[in-house]
Amino acid sequence: RGTHNPLKIKVSSIIQGGNWNWPRNLQGIKQITDFNPEANSPDRVIWTINPSGSFSVASAWNHIRYPLPKVPWYNVIWFKKHTPRHAFILWLNWLDRLPLKDKLLKWGIINQASCSLCNSGTESVDHLFFSCPFSHKIWAVSMDCCLIDRTLLTWNQVKVWFSTHCKDDSLHSTVRKWTLAATVYAIWQERNYRIFRNKKRNCFSILQDIAMVVRSKIFLNPNKTSGIGKNICNRWNAHRSH
Repeated sequence: RGTHNPLKIKVSSIIQGGNWNWPRNLQGIKQITDFNPEANSPDRVIWTINPSGSFSVASAWNHIRYPLPKVPWYNVIWFKKHTPRHAFILWLNWLDRLPLKDKLLKWGIINQASCSLCNSGTESVDHLFFSCPFSHKIWAVSMDCCLIDRTLLTWNQVKVWFSTHCKDDSLHSTVRKWTLAATVYAIWQERNYRIFRNKKRNCFSILQDIAMVVRSKIFLNPNKTSGIGKNICNRWNAHRSH
C-alpha cells in the first residue's frame, strides 16, 4: 500500500499483526534488519569501499570505473609533474579530438577551413602545428631548447618519437614533455585567440610564455642545478633575448 512511492510510505504500511512486514523487493532491507545498533554509541558513517572507512574521490572513482591497461604513451602526457590544462589539450590532440577546421568543414559546421595563423593553408593537425610558417618557428625553437635535434614534421612523428624517447621520469625526459605540452597548448591558444577574441600575438611573445612555463618547472625541480637543467634554461634565456 504505497510502498512503491517513498514519499507516501507510512509506518502502518509495513506493520502487520504487530510485526514488521517489510516488502520483499525492498533493496538492502536484510542489511538493515540484521544490524543491531548500540544505543550508547554515536552515529558514524563508514565508506565500506575504502579499507580505512573514509570516503575519497579516488576510491569512488576506482569503484565505478572499468579499469583498462595503460596505453604505451600514457607517461608522455599524464606523468607525475604535468600541467593539467596543458596535458588535457595535448591528450585531445593525441587522440585527434581537437575541433580543427578541416573536421568542422567536413561536418558542415563552417564554410572555409583556412588557417587562422597564416591565412593560407587548410587548418589540419599537421598544418596548424608544423607546416604553418608561424607555428613552425615556435615549434623549431621549442624543440631546439629541449635538445631535440631531429626534425619532426608530422603529428604522428611526434607521437612516435616522444613515446619512444620520453618514457622515463628523468629531468631530461620531463623537460621535453613539459615543452611538448606547453608548445601544443600555446599554439592552440593562439589559434583560439585569433578566432574568438580577435587578438594576435607574435612568435616572440608566445615563446616567452612557453619559456616561462618550462623555466619555472625546472626551477621547482630538485635537480634544477644538473647539467641538463642549466643547459635548457640557458637555451631558453638565449632565445628570450633575441
